[in-house]
Amino acid sequence: MVYKKPNTKVYKINFLIYVFNRFIGRFIAIAMVTFIIGWLQPIAPFQTKMTWYWFIYGYIVWEFGHFLYHYWSHKVRLFWCLHATHHAPEQMNLSVIHAHFFLEAPYANTIRTTVCILLGIETVLLFMIMLIDGTYGAFIHVGENMMKDGRMGFLNKIILTPSHHRVHHAKNTLYMDTNFCNLLNI
Repeated sequence: MVYKKPNTKVYKINFLIYVFNRFIGRFIAIAMVTFIIGWLQPIAPFQTKMTWYWFIYGYIVWEFGHFLYHYWSHKVRLFWCLHATHHAPEQMNLSVIHAHFFLEAPYANTIRTTVCILLGIETVLLFMIMLIDGTYGAFIHVGENMMKDGRMGFLNKIILTPSHHRVHHAKNTLYMDTNFCNLLNI
């Protein structure tokens, strides 16, 4: 899987981008998520529970919300202006996950959380899914310096792998607007 040592010079990110993204952007995003939960949870038609089958349902709903956010980020000009910085790096590596405009997390989490809460995802389950999906979302950004071809055997046909996500980040216009989910290969 790893064919050469990680090269630290490819992990460059402007310090201010990191500070804005991680602190200011996340603070606003957490406030928006809290507001959406308090506002929309009482009008949800039903509530899930912490069971394995509701977890699967919740993850599919989350992926749908993520698909909407990511699709709109590529198709709606205002959202693309916020999302384009994530596609600006010329090399795929783990620092790309931090290359976001600081206002992207608030609108992304607003869209995803709204979908989940309105479709009945319980808050604890939602936060668990967010943690898992965020971790996997970081993993799919590994570069060739960490995982040569980015395929994961038979999983390449089932879930989104680093190989699929590299295609999404490529400059080839035929493939740029594909692979909008984080886990499901849609």
